[in-house]
Amino acid sequence: MLIPSSIRLEKKIARKCCGLPIAIKTMACSLRSKSKDTWKSALCRLENHDIKTVVGDVFKTSYENLHYKMTGDTFLLCGLFPEDFDIPTEDLLKYGWGLKLFKGVGTIREARYQLNACIERLIHTNFFDRK
Repeated sequence: MLIPSSIRLEKKIARKCCGLPIAIKTMACSLRSKSKDTWKSALCRLENHDIKTVVGDVFKTSYENLHYKMTGDTFLLCGLFPEDFDIPTEDLLKYGWGLKLFKGVGTIREARYQLNACIERLIHTNFFDRK
């Protein structure tokens, strides 16, 4: 029986993650609801990497799949806080405003809209959960 090509692609990506659960979950979350071409692109980026470099490559690939620079910047900003810390949105807004992360906005309200959209994208990709 032939395995559909999409399943083969998923298995290839999982194999490239060297069976590391965090790497597999990270790739799965970053590729969820993405086109087949995006999956193929991710596989190409993971090709020819050994176990010593695959985790870094997986995280780099998932970060690049965020698509929006603002979302990536928000994710990096969240990384400055301790693990499992409940980061107040207003703190992210203040830091983001001070670092000039919000492009094309003239008011704090518009910046808040952009930040909330970024948080929504991050939640959708399971980078962090909002309680």
